[in-house]
Amino acid sequence: MINAKIENMIIIAPDILESGILTKKSDIWSFVMVMLLAIVFEGDYKQVPMKNDRVDIPNALLIAKEKLNLKYRTIFNMFEQILNSPSMSMTLKIEEIRSNIITADISKCDICETNGDDNQYHKRSTGIECEYGHFICKEHIISELKVNGKEGELCCSLCDNNQKKPYNDKIVIDLIGFDLMKVVLDGREAKAQHKIEIEKQLARNQGKEEGLKEAEKGLLQVQIQKSKADLHHLSTTRCPRCSTPFVRISGCDAMKCNCGCGFCFKCLADCGSDAHAHAGSCNGNQIGKMTQDITNFWNKLNPDIKAALSTDNETIQLLRNHRVPL
Repeated sequence: MINAKIENMIIIAPDILESGILTKKSDIWSFVMVMLLAIVFEGDYKQVPMKNDRVDIPNALLIAKEKLNLKYRTIFNMFEQILNSPSMSMTLKIEEIRSNIITADISKCDICETNGDDNQYHKRSTGIECEYGHFICKEHIISELKVNGKEGELCCSLCDNNQKKPYNDKIVIDLIGFDLMKVVLDGREAKAQHKIEIEKQLARNQGKEEGLKEAEKGLLQVQIQKSKADLHHLSTTRCPRCSTPFVRISGCDAMKCNCGCGFCFKCLADCGSDAHAHAGSCNGNQIGKMTQDITNFWNKLNPDIKAALSTDNETIQLLRNHRVPL
């Protein structure tokens, strides 16, 4: 099936279309295109956007950005640099592409390097890269949270103040766990509540209601984002030992995490290094409990928050996946 689809998928470098001549650069372009199709679309060629019987590169890169940019920025930048411009103007060499592929899952923590720590290299899944390319490992993310988390935002400590943007809540939760991230979420809500109290005082003293209304809207937005983070936490299966998020589509209930933990998908019991013996006779139903927890949380939500989330595509899909009625 895949072979039949590939036969109908025209993958030709731009300079070949212009000159009809095969070059090393056109080979690089074609190789990187095949990498994009394999890595981003995972062999499901029905999902590849097409235009005039060719891969629609701008749309394919948009999908690649959504899937790769936060965790594998180097790989995405390579796709964008090579595929989004004429191959004759490419500057990357085969050696650089090879380095990008080999090191895609490993990065040097910029804070570890600055501190001269012994272990400066980490898997990218155990850290976060900001928009400006600073990669920070989990240990230093947690250290930053302990210092500034109550301020309600968690940002890259290496960025200039005018560059700083908060990390994505879901990415932080998946990295350090919900309990730690709750410090940030609670701090954010406390700041919004404090702003309302200030605006209430101004309204009483000066008779101005506009600021109070804006502060109330701001608090609602904070509460909406906090509720989305709660739903993400409730709907995510995690390793019982290291809290790494897991998605199981099908297969055995005996799971194995990269941390070495063998655990049961049915009940999330830590079974040492191998969960097969336990999983075979386990009657647990953590998915059923997960659905019930999500349902209870959803039913108790503030009506204004629920109304806002009922139009949020991500929340709608999450509820549908767990068969929770809107």
